[in-house]
Amino acid sequence: MHQAENVTRMTCFRRCIASLCLLPMIATGESTAEKGTTMPTESTMTYVLDKDGLVPQPVVAIDQVCAWPNLTQLPDGTIIALIHNQPSHGQMPGDVDCWASEDEGKTWVKRSVAAPRETPEQNRMNVAAGLTAQGDLILITAGWSEPGNPDAEGKPMLGHTLQPWVCISADAGRTWTIDKTSFPKGPDGRTLVPFGDIMTGKDGKLRVAAYRGPDDEAAQAAAKEKGDVLLKRASEGQNWVIRGDGYSWDEELVRITHRSRHNETAIFHLGDGKWIAAARKSGLTLGKSDDDAKTWTLGEKLTENTCHPGHLTRLKDGTIMLTYGNRQKPADGHVNGQGVDVKFSNDEGATWGKPFRLVDLSTGDSGYPSSVQLSDGRVLTVYYEGWNKARKYSMGSIIWDPEKTREQSQP
Repeated sequence: MHQAENVTRMTCFRRCIASLCLLPMIATGESTAEKGTTMPTESTMTYVLDKDGLVPQPVVAIDQVCAWPNLTQLPDGTIIALIHNQPSHGQMPGDVDCWASEDEGKTWVKRSVAAPRETPEQNRMNVAAGLTAQGDLILITAGWSEPGNPDAEGKPMLGHTLQPWVCISADAGRTWTIDKTSFPKGPDGRTLVPFGDIMTGKDGKLRVAAYRGPDDEAAQAAAKEKGDVLLKRASEGQNWVIRGDGYSWDEELVRITHRSRHNETAIFHLGDGKWIAAARKSGLTLGKSDDDAKTWTLGEKLTENTCHPGHLTRLKDGTIMLTYGNRQKPADGHVNGQGVDVKFSNDEGATWGKPFRLVDLSTGDSGYPSSVQLSDGRVLTVYYEGWNKARKYSMGSIIWDPEKTREQSQP
C-alpha cells in the first residue's frame, strides 16, 4: 500500500503535458484513471487518490460540449448524463442531449436528444434531473430564446428565459415525452430556472429546486428607459422548492432563500424528511429542512468565495459528499487555483472536513460537477471545462477512491 502524502496543484508545464497525454484518449475513450500517476508536489491542496494510492488522471469524456452535466444512475447500473450539447457558454442555439455509460463511466454513447429546441434560434441548457417514483428518468430544462443575438452595440444577448419543459423517459433515455406547460412559475409570474438533482421526499413526491433568473427582455428594456438599475438586481436570487409527481406540480412553492442573491441550489434528501442544500451565492451556503422540505433555514458558508455551484450525494458508508467548482485565480493570490474540489461530512452535513482537489482546470469557465458511486466503492465525477488552448469545451471525468482519499486526513 502506498504511503499517503500531501499533494498539490500542477504547474502550467504539467498541465500542458497532461493535455498532450489526453489527446489519444479523446479518440479512443480510454480512461487512465485506474493507472494513476505520481503525486504532484507544489502547493497546499491535497489531491484525491485512486485505490492504489496514486493521483488519478482526468479524461475527456465528451468533447465539444459545454455540458453542465447531471448524472443519474439507473437500477441496472447504467449511468445517464444529461448535458447541454454546444461548445459555448450559452451563446449558441442548442439542446439537451442524453448520453449513457454501461461500463461505469469508461465510455459514453449518445442515446437521444432529450429536449430539442423548439425553434432554430433557441437554447435549452439549464438542467435538473433524476428518477420518478416509478423509476423513469425525469429531466426539467429551461434555456434562452435568442442566444448569440447581438444588441445594437454588437454585444451578445440571451433574450428571455424559456418556460421549463418536463421531459420523462420510460426506456432509459432513448425516447422522451415532453410536457411544455405544467411546470409552475414563480409567485410573481416570472419564469423559474431548474437546477440540480430531482429527489423523492418522505411523502413520496418529487422535489426540485428552481431559482428566479434575470428579468426578461421587455422588463429590462423598461428598466433601462427609466434609469432603474435595481430592477434586475432585486429580482435575482430568490429560490424555491417545487413539489410534484412529474406530471403535475403543487401551486404552492416553498422558499429556500429570499432576496439574498442565491441562485443555483443543490438539494439532498438525507432521509425521513430531513434535507440539506448547498445554495450558490459568493460561495455555497448550507440550508436545512427537518419537515420534508416545507420550510428552510440558512446556516454557515460551506465554501470560500467563487467556490460554486455544488452537488450533494451520500456514499455507501453513509458519508455525505459535496463536490463543487473552484474558480479562485492564482493571479488573485489563491495558491491552489481553479479546479473541482470535494468535502466530506460524517454527521449529516452539520460539519465538514477540509477540501480535497479532484482536478486542476485551466479556466474559471468550468466546474458544475456531478458524482455517482460505482459498484466497487470508487466515485465517478464529471464536470465541464471551458475554452482553453487545447479545445473549446468538453465534459471531463475522473474516477477516484473516497476511502483512500480520506485516509490522508488520519493521523
